[in-house]
Amino acid sequence: MQLQRYSDGPSFLEAAADYLYHDEVINGVLIGVADRTHEHTAAGYTPYLATITQSGQFHLVAVMTPPHRLLLNAESVHQSEALGALVEDLRGDRRTVPGVTGPVQVAEAFASSWRQAETFAVERSMEMMVFELRNVMQPEAVSGEPRLAEDSDLDLLSEWIDSFNREVRQNPRPDRNELRRSVVRRIERQELLLWEDEGRPVSLAGRSRPSPRGAAIDIVQTPAEFRRQGYASACVAELSQRILDEGKQFVTLFTDVANPTPNHIYQQIGYQPRGEFVQLDFV
Repeated sequence: MQLQRYSDGPSFLEAAADYLYHDEVINGVLIGVADRTHEHTAAGYTPYLATITQSGQFHLVAVMTPPHRLLLNAESVHQSEALGALVEDLRGDRRTVPGVTGPVQVAEAFASSWRQAETFAVERSMEMMVFELRNVMQPEAVSGEPRLAEDSDLDLLSEWIDSFNREVRQNPRPDRNELRRSVVRRIERQELLLWEDEGRPVSLAGRSRPSPRGAAIDIVQTPAEFRRQGYASACVAELSQRILDEGKQFVTLFTDVANPTPNHIYQQIGYQPRGEFVQLDFV
């Protein structure tokens, strides 16, 4: 098996294109993070991007943007050997791996391999389902209307996104300054959509991780006092439709399997389950 490291996201994406883009839904997080490694990697750290191949066939792809968890996917054939090679390379590069995110079986297999030379506990931070949408079913009779976020929304959006990060147990959570810089970038890129009712923002949806045929909804936040009124459904449906109207073939989003409400809501507007993922923390 041959392990190849890459110094930047574009070279990784070019090399692994056939594998990654064969299933953009399952590999969407890997694609999106690799595309913006400079934004996801903290100052003073170096991203880790690697592929493992044999006879021209891809068996594993991995991306880590410290201090965040390792992201990976791997084929079932020769998986144990590929994971062993990845672990050996990470250790040889003196990498600290705080956890792993990926399809359940792959992430659990990596955790088992990583533990063979270290003693630590594995915590299941979140079990997730990735959903895919190709046609929007618009919710009916939801009061209000959408608008893109503006510079004047910076304080509100920073507060709401910080609350979202707490609810989804984002680890590590960005500090206040880092979060505000991220929100500024996302406003400039027109990635954040607000739903307003009677002139008051009541829900937020954000888009990210564009790929050749799709994009992702990565933030959905409605303050507690505005929930159960259909605002989140309307906001997500509107943003999803805008993505499709731009020519994308599908939209994806992740949900917490333990929270049945959003799983039900998103399916009502057209999202269908595609695969189970897990976030594991090494403590």
